[in-house]
Amino acid sequence: MVKKAFAIASIAALTGMVVAIAAAGCASNDGVTPVEDGGSEPDVRTPPPNPDGDDDDDDDGGDGKCYDEKPLDVSAEKYQPPRTKPGACKENVLEVIDDLIASKQSATFDELKAAIVAKESTVCAECVFGEDGDTWAPIVEKDGQVIVLNGGGCVELVSEKADCGKAYFHWDLCLSKACSKCTGSEAKSCAQDAQLTACKGASEALVAACGGTEAEVNKHLGACFKAGEVSVKGPIREQCIKGVDKDASTD
Repeated sequence: MVKKAFAIASIAALTGMVVAIAAAGCASNDGVTPVEDGGSEPDVRTPPPNPDGDDDDDDDGGDGKCYDEKPLDVSAEKYQPPRTKPGACKENVLEVIDDLIASKQSATFDELKAAIVAKESTVCAECVFGEDGDTWAPIVEKDGQVIVLNGGGCVELVSEKADCGKAYFHWDLCLSKACSKCTGSEAKSCAQDAQLTACKGASEALVAACGGTEAEVNKHLGACFKAGEVSVKGPIREQCIKGVDKDASTD
């Protein structure tokens, strides 16, 4: 089963959910499984809201659950290919992230950017953060606000399949929207259930786009979102530390 975990609240967060691979195994062979939830405050350990800001306030299904099982279709939501600048950052940037989280669990993205400039380089910060455009940085901004943590870009790079990265982005967004009112253990249950209900279509599209099997999907997600790691690290690693420069013309 594909394994989805939620980021803990803080520099591993913005509003919504973020994907990271869990160490635990799968419970079954149908669906895409979550592990733990994070908070909803806009900080580095939580992901941002839907970039188009169209989250609704509809009531849940009326059965006491924090989510509705009605099918969600987010396939029309914008996704852009990853912007890569290999060598813009050194591995040290990953320690900068860890040190910031250790010193302040609720560190903001502005604080992360400042820490990267001070302890790594301006060039690295300009790779990690980028304005919304034809390509996406690991952390996408619009008018100075973080709107996307670009996990899809990492998945696209490691899978070498543009459709896989796009499908992952839509799957993650679907679960985020479906479970936006859930917290704690309810968020874990929601993300498991939503894979087979509200986001069944997105789950099936993810498997189809990323190799046809859940094992193949898990391989790609495992490369991007390592157990115990803050989820922004994988995209930074793939887009700013290593990889093939796909954005040389814009430098």
